[in-house]
This record gives sequence, structure tokens and C-alpha cells, in this order.
Amino acid sequence: MHGDIPRLKLVRADAATYLTEHPGTLGLAYSLFGAVDFCAPKRLLPAVAAALRPGGRLIFSTLGRYKNGAPPATECTAADVPARLVEGSASTIRRWVLDTPVREKLLDAFGFDLIGSGIVVDQGPEGGAPMTTCLFSARRRLGRSAQSVRRP
Repeated sequence: MHGDIPRLKLVRADAATYLTEHPGTLGLAYSLFGAVDFCAPKRLLPAVAAALRPGGRLIFSTLGRYKNGAPPATECTAADVPARLVEGSASTIRRWVLDTPVREKLLDAFGFDLIGSGIVVDQGPEGGAPMTTCLFSARRRLGRSAQSVRRP
């Protein structure tokens, strides 16, 4: 969809693997209901930290609650949620819908300082559960390599 934007390089790859293979190359990492939702945080966040230059930013949006209205996980665990494949058949996908304090702890553990966070609530479809979106902005700490961060 955005392939015609000058100087934009689109890469189709496993996010954590790609980021790990390109240390210190990014000033900004952005995920709009993307890798942050569908990759294990304990694998993805150190990869993002490695790819970001010190002081680089990670900005992302993620679900604040499951689409069915269930509350987010209070531990770093994924759930298998229903999904539809491109051709329309039913499937499941693994998704990390985590409570804000869990996300904040993970960001801290992997070398990020939280700059800000917020919540947006959309009332959702008539009769359906409201959609809650969490927004986060974090900065990779200065002077710490991604390899020196502690693991939660």
C-alpha cells in the first residue's frame, strides 16, 4: 500500500530476527497493532533495543482489552484468539494483550524509559464490547547496550 513512498524500504521478515541483525540502525521503531501484539515481548523488546540507536524511540499501539471485552493479562502471557485467514477460513493467532503495568515493567527491563502512555476507548459496534487502545512512547536508554539489559 505504501510502496511508492520515496526512501521507504519495506521488509517482509520476522521482526525480532530482522531487528537483531541490524543493530544500531534505527532512530524510530513504530508498531500499529503489529509486531508488539503478535511477537513474544521477551524476544521482541531486546531486538528493538538492539536495532535502536541510544535515545531512539519505540512508539506503539496495542489492544488494552481483548476484542471480546475480557481484561488484559496481568502476566507476560499470550492467548490464542480467533482470527480469519485471507481466504476466509477460521483460525487462531497468538496475541499478547497485556495490562499497562506489565508493559511498563517489560519496557524498563529491556532498557527503555517510558516517555508517555495513554488509553483511547472507542464505544465499538452496537451491542459489542468497547475497543480499548493503549498508546506507548518509550526511549532506549542512553549508554546501555541492548545486551546489558536485565531480563524480567
